[in-house]
Amino acid sequence: MSNYCPEWILSVAVGVIVGDALTGSTSILANSQKFSDGLSKHYEEISKDFLNDTANDIISELNDIGIDEFTARFVKSFVFNRIKFKENGSTRRFNVFFNQFKGEKAAVTSKKLVSSFKAFVFRCRAQKVSLAPKSWNIHQEEQIDWLLTLVQQDPPKLSG
Repeated sequence: MSNYCPEWILSVAVGVIVGDALTGSTSILANSQKFSDGLSKHYEEISKDFLNDTANDIISELNDIGIDEFTARFVKSFVFNRIKFKENGSTRRFNVFFNQFKGEKAAVTSKKLVSSFKAFVFRCRAQKVSLAPKSWNIHQEEQIDWLLTLVQQDPPKLSG
């Protein structure tokens, strides 16, 4: 049986990588290494190149649609919505009956993650989806268990 990382977890990881890059707090490459190492402990290997390339593709898309003062809020809202809601809009439940961390049978492609992000931004601009509350922070999301620990972990120091 395959054990690929669920799409929502990859979306959160890439969203954090992009958000940190936009704020200048952490490089894409360092965060890609951190998430590659951390996610690969729970699922089939996820390469840092896959995460790095996906994050760069999303930033390229943001450049194409126009980065402005709302961009960071869109990225934050993308992460918020991936944690709080399933793809179909229903609430994501974290309890013993709903293992949201269970591995998937098929790998998610970079193209799928980028398309999902693009669609989310356009839904935000059309006011079809809620933005994250301004006070929301991923560090409040204790129900995401080991994923929160990974988000809070310092990225590795990369030798240049």
